[in-house]
Amino acid sequence: MDTNQTTENQVVEEQVVENAASYVDIQENKGLITAIKIFMIISCVASVSAYCIPLIWMLPMTIIAFKKFKDGKPLGTAFKVLTLLFVNVIAGVLMLCLKGDKEVA
Repeated sequence: MDTNQTTENQVVEEQVVENAASYVDIQENKGLITAIKIFMIISCVASVSAYCIPLIWMLPMTIIAFKKFKDGKPLGTAFKVLTLLFVNVIAGVLMLCLKGDKEVA
């Protein structure tokens, strides 16, 4: 019995370590995350004055990015590229440069 519990505990600990490695280290990327947020907000505000249609995808992408940064969850590569194309080039490039942001399989 004790051997099975020890093995199960080791498996659970390994899974926790793997999941922790896939999360963004917020303290390490604090300045970069702040810059991304600022550029995304500027893009949303600028698009309101020019035309409202892009806000249909810019606003939800900005909100999702903010939530993932707050929770320390990783952003997918596709999300980063779409941010680069549709929200703000600088914010997208900065997202692609995040350290410790690994994909969750």
